[in-house]
Formats: sequence, structure tokens, C-alpha cells
Amino acid sequence: MSVKRRWFYNFFAGFALVLAAIFWILFAPVRLGGQNEYILINGNSMEPAIKQADLIIVRKSDFYRVGDAVAYRSPELKNVVFHRIIGLELDRYIFQGDNNDWIDSYKPNISDLIGKQWIRIPNAGKVVEWIRKPLFAALLVAGSGGIILGFLFNKSRKKKVGTTVDPISRFKEGVIKTWDTTSRSENTIPSSAITVNPPFSEPEHSRSSQMLKARHLNGVIEVSFFLLGLFALASLALGAFAFFNPLTRLTTQNNLYHQKGTYTYNAPAPAGVYDSQMVKSGDPVFTKLTCSMKLLFNYAIMADGLQNLTGTHQITAVLSDPTSGWTRVIPLEPLQNFNQDNFSSQVQVDLCQMQTITKEMEAQTGMTSYNYSLALSPNVTITGQLQNADFNDTFTTPLVFQLDAVRAYMVKSDPQIDPLNPIKDGIAKFEFIEPNSLTILNIKIPVASARTLSMLGFSVSLVGLLVLLTLISHTSRRSKEMLIRMKHGSSMIDVESSDISLTRSAVDVLDIDDLARLAEQNNTVILHEARGWLHTYLVEADQITYRYTLNDAQETSKIEQHQESRVSAFNLQQGIKNGEFKVFYQPIVSILDRRILAVEALLRWQHPQNGLLSAKDFINQAETTGLIDTLGEWMLQEASRQVKEWRKNGFPLRLAVNFSRSQIEKQPARLISQVLDRTGMSLDALQIEISETSLIKNPELIFSNLMELQKMGVHLSVDGYTGDSSLTNLKQLPFESIKIDRNLIMKLDQPQEAEYVQGIISAALDRGLNVVAEGVENRFQMNMLRSQYCSQAQGYLIARPAPAVEISALLSGK
Repeated sequence: MSVKRRWFYNFFAGFALVLAAIFWILFAPVRLGGQNEYILINGNSMEPAIKQADLIIVRKSDFYRVGDAVAYRSPELKNVVFHRIIGLELDRYIFQGDNNDWIDSYKPNISDLIGKQWIRIPNAGKVVEWIRKPLFAALLVAGSGGIILGFLFNKSRKKKVGTTVDPISRFKEGVIKTWDTTSRSENTIPSSAITVNPPFSEPEHSRSSQMLKARHLNGVIEVSFFLLGLFALASLALGAFAFFNPLTRLTTQNNLYHQKGTYTYNAPAPAGVYDSQMVKSGDPVFTKLTCSMKLLFNYAIMADGLQNLTGTHQITAVLSDPTSGWTRVIPLEPLQNFNQDNFSSQVQVDLCQMQTITKEMEAQTGMTSYNYSLALSPNVTITGQLQNADFNDTFTTPLVFQLDAVRAYMVKSDPQIDPLNPIKDGIAKFEFIEPNSLTILNIKIPVASARTLSMLGFSVSLVGLLVLLTLISHTSRRSKEMLIRMKHGSSMIDVESSDISLTRSAVDVLDIDDLARLAEQNNTVILHEARGWLHTYLVEADQITYRYTLNDAQETSKIEQHQESRVSAFNLQQGIKNGEFKVFYQPIVSILDRRILAVEALLRWQHPQNGLLSAKDFINQAETTGLIDTLGEWMLQEASRQVKEWRKNGFPLRLAVNFSRSQIEKQPARLISQVLDRTGMSLDALQIEISETSLIKNPELIFSNLMELQKMGVHLSVDGYTGDSSLTNLKQLPFESIKIDRNLIMKLDQPQEAEYVQGIISAALDRGLNVVAEGVENRFQMNMLRSQYCSQAQGYLIARPAPAVEISALLSGK
């Protein structure tokens, strides 16, 4: 096989591997890490579109709409059902088979759904059933094994036949020339005269090193072609998926709320008729004993995140005759307004007046009825917002009485429902646009990121291919021997024999590639001998020695250019002297009521050339030069002086300051005492934050210093907590709180990350630790943290780090 063809095959072997991976990603079942379920249709409920024995591939989706054919698990049937969505009822789906006249009795929610139809393969189920039979399965396995064995036998036979072909006939017309006419039998080199050299056995170390480098380069090139092919097609495949999907998608968020009403009624009664001298809820009311009934109605709407509620209510009495359809509406109170999530309303119901109205109607119409319906309805209308979703709804479930000439008694039409405590659920739908994502082996990748990755990956592949080709071209120009080794090093063995160069009879070939083809056809290797700049390559086959010689006398020169790059460090000392450092503050708020509880002091450098620099741009240099102590003391002094001023003005803030590992190791208690003595801020107002990474290695070395700070009254917190260190171990240290790292908060929209963060919060709360989330940048993160009982938050959604004057304005509400 030619080297170009071999490199070409290596390149496309990567393509083939990616194609196999794409096929697996597209069609792998869920049990094997994919995202598909295979449904075998065993019924006619979906005909004519889908017939019995069809194979349906369904895929999990984030959204299901009316009209989708979806598979779901039915606990009633204890089986998988494949029907079509025809409607929604709150957070549950209504299904019906295309060929059915009835609606499915079970209404699943999204957790019951397996996936919606992706691919339909007609009659594929018959093949599956056929394969499942033991006899046919055995025949299939036997046939497949026979095909594989036949292929292997045929390949082996071809290889054996190839070794009998006369190689000289392949090199006529000047390709092969005879070097000597002496009898071959007298001078043929026996194979025992050739010995294989170990590495670095050449007398000239520089040449040996060059040969070793070229040998390794050959393997690197073949692997590189394979990886570039793999990377290029993977990038193209990812790009195809990414660019065929929109960047954003319209998402609906269903926010569930509950409305609840409570009816109570009472009326005075003489002794001896009821258990007490009072008619209670549920008792009949006899108009001969009392005409007036007091009705109390309590209303509440319940959900997390309700706001801007407004509504009206008016209790009315609706008299009606079920037989004739006559209806009369009597308002019992004027229309009332409310703007909270609950209210109470009390009215007097004159039952004798209701009887009089019915009698007057009978007298004027001549109609006679013995039973009338009296429905007391609250007629509630409500509008508001629930987690950014606008909603409007009504609550009109009445308390119904049966009224005749003697009494009014409560009607209980359904024994499972309490008429005194009606409930109504509702959904506030919030539609918003969110970044679209691709799901690959249960991993979600944003479409925008996938597009960037695909273009970057394909560009890297092209650049890599260009670099590889440039390397090959450069190597071929520098040394023909290195090019030969690079192309054929995998089938070449270095030998040492004084008899090789004295061979009296050999067949010379004009090109090394011809010699390589001979070696491949005869299933042998190329032997290589180097003497100075003279290289001899030999192949022995059928008692014939084929030879290619190379005089690589042109000396290879290596030009190495060293570019010295020096990164000059910022003059921190000059910056301190010129007063270029500033202290910025970022508020930390209560998630429950958004009160500012503390501020974190953050160091900034107003560099004269580079502008405003954050601490990450110079903190390492400060620690290296030892100026971190000077900067830390200065910042603590400035920040504590400012916080004391805020506390004096009525803002009881706590100051959070980051200390590095080196600062904690250098008697921080004495430094803090000296600074706070100068500024006058109380120790209780100070919180020292230490990064989690500083605590992982040898925490015992700083344990005594931390305990001393705690005894002084300084609060201690773990900054940038990721869960790498156990909360159980942290509990042994005197920490009061943890601050969850911003990288975890950024990924709260990913279910696995959200579950991980929830675990951290729960474990911390169980251990009595306060939990602060840093890097909160959107309302989704804030709502998620609130639902997980995180107590405090810090981030750009609340406020960016700012100078003291801006924080003062924020505190004053200006």
C-alpha cells in the first residue's frame, strides 16, 4: 500500500469512527446511554397512520404539544401506550388513539411521557418477532459467523497466493537494473549474516538521534491523520446539527396555583331542635324557627411568587327551578375590591325572603314547584402575576341549598367533595425565549456554543492538516533519508552487516516506493544499513535481494530561532505610593426580602496605562513579591473605616474581606486587632473569607489561627465553595457560612448541576451553616435558589461592585 493511500486511509478511518459515533448518538437506546426508545405497536388504535407490527422510535423532548404522537407509561394498564395528544388539563395531557372513539382514562404528566415519535419503520416488528424465535436466531448467528470466517479465509488465501508471484516481472522497462552479472548463487547473502541493531547502536550519535526522531515522526503522522479526520468530521457533524437548529426557542413555563374557598354558616335556634341553640354548617335551616342565616366566606390563592394581585368579589344568591329553568339573581352585598392573596366576606341570607320570591313567582305564573335551588356564589375575579407570568381567573364555586316551603338544606352532590371547602387549581403560563440546545448522549449543549465549537474544531482540523503537510514538505526538502523513514519507518528495520555493501549480486530499484511495494507483496520488511551518509535499503524475497541506495551527503541544517519574550511585572510598590488602589464594594442581600446584610470589599487598581484592573490581574504578582500583606492591611483599614461610617448612619452592615492562605498563616488576629483599633469598627462586624482551595491542603496548619479569630468574635466563611472539600471536615473548623462558587450558580439551568447545588445547600443547612450564593446574574437563578432555601445572594442581578459613594446612594435609596 502506498504511503499516500495509507495516510488517506488513516484520515478517513477517523471519518468512519465519527460516522459510527453519530449513528450511535442518533439511534442508541436509553438503556445504553442514548436518547431513544423503541416501541413495537401491538394494536390498531393508531390506524390508519400507524399499523400493528410497526416499529416506532420515540425520543424524549422538553416540550410536547397537541397533535404529537407520544408514548407514555400507564399505571392503569401497567404498560406503555402510544397515542396522540389532543388536549391539556393543567399540567396533565389528554390522549386519544387516532382510531378510538374514547379518550384515554389516564391523564399523564410530563414525568410519565417516554418520548414523541421520531421515526416509523413499517412492519419492522415482524422482523423483530422473527429474530426472537430461538431457531431463527440460531440460524442468523450461524450465517453471520460463516460469512466472517469465509472473509478471513479468502483474505488469508490471497496473501499466500501473492507471495508466489515473480517480483522481477513487475519491474521491467527500466525500473529494475542488474548491478552485477556474476552468478547469484555464489554471493547471495544468507539471512543469518544480517543482525538487528538495538536503538542508538549507530556509531554516530547525531545520525542515530535523527533516525530515531524520524521513526517516531512516522507514527505521529499516521496518528495525526487519523485524529484530524476524526476531529474534522466530528466538527462538521456538530455544525450540521447546530446550524440546522435555531439559536433560540419559545418556552412555556407552567406555574401552578391553588384557589381555595371556605364556607361557614350559622343561625340561632331554639333549644331542643339541634344539639345546641345554634344552627351550624351542614345542618338544615327550618324557616319556621329562623329566617336569617349568617354566611361567612373565606378566600385564599396560594403559590410561590404571587404579586400585583387585584380582584373583585360579590356574594349573590341564585334562586332557580331545575324543572322549568326559571332563575332569579339576588345580590347579597355590593361589589367589593381586594388586592391581597386572601379576603373574608360575611352576609345575611333571608331565607323567608327567598320563599316569598318563589311564592310570588308561582302566584303570577301559575306554576307550582316544591323544590328550588338556592346557590350562594362568591363571584371572585382575580388578576395578577405569578413568577413573571400574567394570569386572570375566577372562583365561582357556589354553596348550594335545596329550598322548599319548610326548610333549606345543603346539597352534597359528590360524596368525595366537601361543598364547604371548594378548591380550584389553575396555571399561569409564561412564554419566554431561551437559548436552544442540542442533546448528545444526555448532555445538553447550547446551539450557539455548538456552532462556535464546530467552526473552531473544523478550523483547527484544517490548520492541523496544513501544518502536517508543511511538516512533510519541509522534511522532504531537508533530508531524503528522513522522508523515507517518515514514510516507511513502520516497515523498516535497522541492521548492521559489513557484507551488505559488498554484495556481488543484487537487483537495484530506482525508487524507494518500488522497494516498499515489493516488501508489502512478499509480506516482509525493509532492511536498512547506514554508513555515514550512504544508506542501503534491502528486501529479500525468493532468494533474490532487491536494493535501493541513497547518498544523503547534503548536510541537514537546523535553524533554531529563539524569541525572548519578557513580561514586565506591574510596579505594585509605585501604585501603592501613588494611591492608585481603590476599594470597591458589592452588596450581599437576603434572598427572602432583598435587604442588604453585608458588603464584600474588593480591591481594584486604577492603573495609569491599563485602566481599572481587578484583583485577578495582579494578585499573583502581589503574593510573589510579598506585597500582599501591605495591600491586605491597607484594604482592611479602608473598608473597615467605611463600614463603620455606614453603621454609624444606621445601616448595620457586615464587612466581608478575603484573606489569602499566606495572610492566614501570618498571625491574622494581631493584624486585625491593630487595624480595627485604628478604625474603631467592632470585631462582630467583620467576616473573613478563605477560599476552599486554601483549606484543602494541610488545614491543620492554620487551625489555631482560625480558632483565635473565632474567639475574638470575627466571623469566618468559606469562599468559592464547590464541594471538593467535605462539609463534615469543614464543620471541624470554626466556619459559620459557605459561599457557593459562581461557576456552580451559572449552571443552575442544567438539571444535574441544580441537583448538585441543592445537595450542597441542604447539607450545609443541616450542619447549621449559613449559605451565600455568589455570581447570581438572572432571575431564574434567584428563584431557583429561593426554592432551595438558600438564605443570601451576591451578584450582578443585585448590584455590581462599586465605589463607596455609589453603595451609599444605594443604601439611602437614592
